Amino acid sequence: MTRKFRKPCVQEFTKQQENDAGIIMSIHSDPARETMNCPVCKTQTLLPIELENGLPAYHCETCSGTWLMSNEYLRWLKNQPQQAVPEIEATPSLNLDVPIAKTCPNCGYFMLRFDVLPGHTLIVDRCSNCNGIWFDHQEWDALSARGLHTRINEFFTKPWQDKLKSIESHQKLDTLYREKLGEADYQKVREIREWIRKNPHQAMLFAFLQSDDPYKI
Repeated sequence: MTRKFRKPCVQEFTKQQENDAGIIMSIHSDPARETMNCPVCKTQTLLPIELENGLPAYHCETCSGTWLMSNEYLRWLKNQPQQAVPEIEATPSLNLDVPIAKTCPNCGYFMLRFDVLPGHTLIVDRCSNCNGIWFDHQEWDALSARGLHTRINEFFTKPWQDKLKSIESHQKLDTLYREKLGEADYQKVREIREWIRKNPHQAMLFAFLQSDDPYKI
């Protein structure tokens, strides 16, 4: 994706802004620094770009990472059309994270790492102070391709993180059942389970299966 470079634009926001989903991201009152260094390369100066139409950000020409101020993102998000909510799916072949501790290029605080997709396949870094977000090379593009770039403020909430844990747990157990039962038996028992679940005599079927001798009174 070709990024448009723009002139630095420093603005100041002093109140919290809320997106259409009702999820609040606290806005730090300090404006972005006029000069910020890349949190990965350390000495490379971040250059202002237009990440999407009307969305200003800062880009590192060395590692191709991108820094996004939360106030800029929320302002851009309010002007985006409502879209269907995509499913959260793991992408085993996707691994774009640069696994090093990063400090915020805007205020110097340590950034926290948040899983976005199950299986630690995509992780973004967020400042614990000003809420700015760092995207390693191609992470924004990967989110955009999956329709998740308009849901970034949800990544840092408990419901999103709980959903990821639930999906990861399901995937681990699914793998375990396949290994222990074998593919054919696993598929068969899944079919039986689904049949029982939909059967109006479910309780009697369970009692029949669990009894050592279902014909003994």
